[in-house]
Amino acid sequence: MTIETEITGKENLWDQINAEVAEKKVSESILRAAIRLSNIVKKDKLSGQVLDKKTGTLRRSINARVEGLQGWVGSFAGYFTPGPHPEPASGYARLHEFGATVNVPEHTRRCTMVFGRELASPIEVLVKAHSATYPERSFLRSALREQKPMISKELMLGLKRAMKIGAL
Repeated sequence: MTIETEITGKENLWDQINAEVAEKKVSESILRAAIRLSNIVKKDKLSGQVLDKKTGTLRRSINARVEGLQGWVGSFAGYFTPGPHPEPASGYARLHEFGATVNVPEHTRRCTMVFGRELASPIEVLVKAHSATYPERSFLRSALREQKPMISKELMLGLKRAMKIGAL
């Protein structure tokens, strides 16, 4: 899902702006919005509103980053490792975000407890092949939709800051 902001009423604005200053201020605003979005996802969506925290692995994998090319700046808030080469951090984040049906192959499982009671010795149990259906529990896309006005406002503030400090 993307949020696009368009400036109207000033046809030659980009010809008059100091691109470096404008890009820096807009990048800062975009990063602020992405960090705020990732914090909202952690605090609200992954702490009971959509999913309950069990181990904290999914919460810890939510990060924000900004990337820019000449004339383009974008931010990403999602489940990836921080750093210069982000990779997906949580194997089940996508499963919860979009929902899916997963085929589980036949396998053996070692049981040490039954009905909450410790067994004298572990037993091996054969689990037959089956499928598991997980419903969609959107925590990223729903937060982005809810925060769209805040993000657009932050982008406009970044552009205003750039104009205020002499980007024009």
